[in-house]
Amino acid sequence: MNITGLNKDYAILLEGVISRIRELGIKIGTMFLDREFFNLLAILTLFSMGVDFIMAAKINKRIKAMLEEHKRENGVSPVIFIYRFGDKRSPEFYLMAIPNPDYDPEDDKKKNEFHLFTTSINFGSVEEFVMKVPEEYKRIS
Repeated sequence: MNITGLNKDYAILLEGVISRIRELGIKIGTMFLDREFFNLLAILTLFSMGVDFIMAAKINKRIKAMLEEHKRENGVSPVIFIYRFGDKRSPEFYLMAIPNPDYDPEDDKKKNEFHLFTTSINFGSVEEFVMKVPEEYKRIS
C-alpha cells in the first residue's frame, strides 16, 4: 500500500487491512483508531465495509461551536451529538465529548477541555461509553 508522509490515503489503508483480516478468517468486532483517521474517506470506508469503530476525534470550527453552545446551556458536562461531515456523502455517526478532568487553560499540554470520540456504535449515554471503553484508549484523545 502506498502510504507515505506525502500520501496518506487512509481509505486504501483501512480497506486493505480489513480485507486481509477477513481473508484470515478473523472476525472484526470494533476497530479502535486514533484521530488521524477522523476524516470523511476513512469513515466512509468503515461504514461501507460494515465495521464498527471508535476513534479519537479532532476538533474543528463546527465541533467547537457545538461544544460552546452545549456549555452555555449545560455547563461542562458529557454530551453525545449526532454528527456528519459537511459532505453530502457523509453518514451520520456519534460524536462524544467527555470533560477532561486534567484540563488546565494555563497549561499548553492540557488545553483540551473535552476528550472527543466518534463512533458508529449507539452507546445510549456517555456514561455507558465510559464504562465500556478501555481507560487506556480514552487517554489518547
